[in-house]
Amino acid sequence: MEKYFEGYYCKDYNAVNSISAENSRKVLNTIANSYPSAITQQEISEQAGVLYNSVTNALETLLSSGYIKRDKIERHTSRGRPAKSSEKIQSRGYEYYIENRNFALNQQWAYQLAPGYVKYKPDFLYAWNILVEKEQQNEIYPLLINLLKRVMNKINASNYPILKEIIPITASKRNDGMVHCRDCGLNHEARDFIRAVLLHLLDRLEESRPFIDFMIENNFILKDSNGYNELLNLSPVQEKIKRKEKEQAKQWLENLPQDAKEIVEWILNENPSISTEQIKWRVNKLISEPYFDEQLDDFVPLDLQDALSLIAEEQQASQLPVEVEETVTPSATKIVNIEQTQTKGGIKITLNKVEFAADCVAAFLTVEKTVDDAHDIRFLKHQSKAVQGERQFEATYRGPNYKEIRDTIPHGIREYGAVKFEAVDYDESLTKFEFAFSKYLNNYVFIFEVKIPK
Repeated sequence: MEKYFEGYYCKDYNAVNSISAENSRKVLNTIANSYPSAITQQEISEQAGVLYNSVTNALETLLSSGYIKRDKIERHTSRGRPAKSSEKIQSRGYEYYIENRNFALNQQWAYQLAPGYVKYKPDFLYAWNILVEKEQQNEIYPLLINLLKRVMNKINASNYPILKEIIPITASKRNDGMVHCRDCGLNHEARDFIRAVLLHLLDRLEESRPFIDFMIENNFILKDSNGYNELLNLSPVQEKIKRKEKEQAKQWLENLPQDAKEIVEWILNENPSISTEQIKWRVNKLISEPYFDEQLDDFVPLDLQDALSLIAEEQQASQLPVEVEETVTPSATKIVNIEQTQTKGGIKITLNKVEFAADCVAAFLTVEKTVDDAHDIRFLKHQSKAVQGERQFEATYRGPNYKEIRDTIPHGIREYGAVKFEAVDYDESLTKFEFAFSKYLNNYVFIFEVKIPK
């Protein structure tokens, strides 16, 4: 089960010791790779390349530490035809399968943790239930479920290669239709995939400027320290690596044949969030590894043109419309067209319009970079706000599901989207909007005053 995670996840020191021997790890990996089917000791020995007697010792260790389970092998009393249930008897042999559990299913059991899960201290769990209110959880859960629905809809609506490599196994892909664990009934692979998607969301959160600013505000990290600069990609080493990668990718693009260059430029135009560096990496990966062609039912080598064509298909699939359950909110009650522009520090901001509704205010911006340097623009959403007199209204995720301004905006990209704020007081005649951005070590605030129509 190494599709999404690397390494092993253990509940305690005893579990760590259980896989300290190389043979135990080989046996465990062989059993895991046979999921969802069970596997016999003889098959483990042959596939893992471990002596039969050594497999016996490894199996006993893995069983005692909760990594795997075993069932008696059923054999039939008749030859050449399936037996009735009454004719099945258990042999003395066993077949083995992996069993690990997530947090919800593993609290009263001795099984090992599923990849990406951890065992919490009781004191922390008690405190967590006090600190994180039920209302807050209910606000976040629909957003995460909505994200997962979009991910699954994209998977189901597309056939492009990179998804085929990572999507969880489904019943239609197996002749026996078996995808669920024979013990807990859960599709382990789907569980691991969902966990990986959500965990990496947390990884990306820790790279975001709002999170870094939160760390600074709470004195959880020292500003201008190595850790701070590396988080912002501002350390001299990171800057040097980033510039070198950008220069190499630029040179790579310039040296491409014209038809290949046109494909890359089309990809960049279709998906502004992808970089030339990422396209270069993906091309090299596709060219260096055999690619399985389903039509030919065989592995085939790819050249540059083939690889770029596949990447173009991937990007087309990533733009497929997906049906998700959107948040239902009242439509805008008042719309004010603004079209005012300000420029500071090489950042150009245009406030296009503002929609005033009963439950939120949506400000629509166009953001672009006006100078050519190596630093991206970062939108500081949590520092942006609407102000009326002495009252301020924070940015919110509530309201219509508009396209929002991305956290990071690279050079050459014109970003358009909405910033939603808490509903303001419509009896006031004026609302001031403050939009916070940063570039390299400098922060900038763009202030627009908007009159509320009566």
